[in-house]
Amino acid sequence: MKKKVGVVVDIVMYVILLVQMMYVFIGNNLHELLGIGFFVCLIIHLLSRTGGPRQS
Repeated sequence: MKKKVGVVVDIVMYVILLVQMMYVFIGNNLHELLGIGFFVCLIIHLLSRTGGPRQS
């Protein structure tokens, strides 16, 4: 299950990145919102790959 979530997040990040490169067509507001979405997906991606924060 965790692997499926990681794959879905990776695909979403890829699509967001492609759409963000079309800045001229999508405008500034959507570009910024997609950037925030990309950042959230990146955090989810990193947490799913590392297993989250560790407590000692």
